[in-house]
Amino acid sequence: MAMKKKKKRLLLESFSEKYGIEIKDEEVLKYIRNYCEENRLNYDKKIKEFREKGIIEDIRNDLKVEKTMEKILEELKIVL
Repeated sequence: MAMKKKKKRLLLESFSEKYGIEIKDEEVLKYIRNYCEENRLNYDKKIKEFREKGIIEDIRNDLKVEKTMEKILEELKIVL
């Protein structure tokens, strides 16, 4: 199962590179700000917590996967 996850991740990474998909710091911070607003959390405290726990890069990776999947689906619609 771990191998299957690794293959999926490598495939998504290759598509991200192909499409030139990158997630800027501003996109990550905007996502966190929206998350805090929706959940009535203190933004500054969450940023500090997320940085200490290394969650910022996890969020960046999740956003990159989401953006890559959107691009793949967009490409599929063009082909179909």
